[in-house]
Amino acid sequence: MKYEINELRERIDSYFLGTLSKDELGRWGEKAYYDLLKGGYIEKKKIILYPFLKTISQFYIKSDDIEDRYPCSEEDVKYISRILHGKEEFDFQIETAIPMQIYNFDIDKEYLNIVKQELFIELRNAITLWNEDEKKGEKKLCEQLKRLWDMPILNNTIQDILQDNIIRICKSIFDIKTSGVKQKKYMKLYAKGESQESLVIKLLEYLDCYIGNRNFNVLVSYKAGLPTLLLV
Repeated sequence: MKYEINELRERIDSYFLGTLSKDELGRWGEKAYYDLLKGGYIEKKKIILYPFLKTISQFYIKSDDIEDRYPCSEEDVKYISRILHGKEEFDFQIETAIPMQIYNFDIDKEYLNIVKQELFIELRNAITLWNEDEKKGEKKLCEQLKRLWDMPILNNTIQDILQDNIIRICKSIFDIKTSGVKQKKYMKLYAKGESQESLVIKLLEYLDCYIGNRNFNVLVSYKAGLPTLLLV
């Protein structure tokens, strides 16, 4: 399912203009929210809508105390409209992960490349081996870094953000020579007892996030109607 911030804004505007019914808005929001839960959240343009779709998906439902189902109010939708039109600032965070099972979900496979995911698993294994024994792990790490250098950098998904961070850290640590891998000079400026190992640890953490072994947080801020996204 394709949707993004402009479509959400237009649909809410249409509701308040009377050209879209409450039922139509709510059912569209429900479909979009379901898509997001089934793996669409990996797309940046979708995850930034998470709290809005979750709210609007309940706009058309009838109150049911027994099933603990309660619709959102029109005031809730007005608040979302003010955020999307830049009249309110809004910040939220989501703790998430990219587990293996989402590769089996029925969503856009363009953004779920299992082969690419396996390459990052191999890279993590190579870095771990190199970290334990540089001579033993040098050849394998060099091979994996060359494959990493050849990967195109995109900006569509949270995986793309993680990949960009991984590549930046790798390039700051490793220099690939014809004979193998050379560790770049480690510089310090008012550092307190840290070593280059701390950057390797961060690299492994990002790799664990990419391959689904570790949770991470998505921070989204809306200012003047425009969202910014940060992974931590």
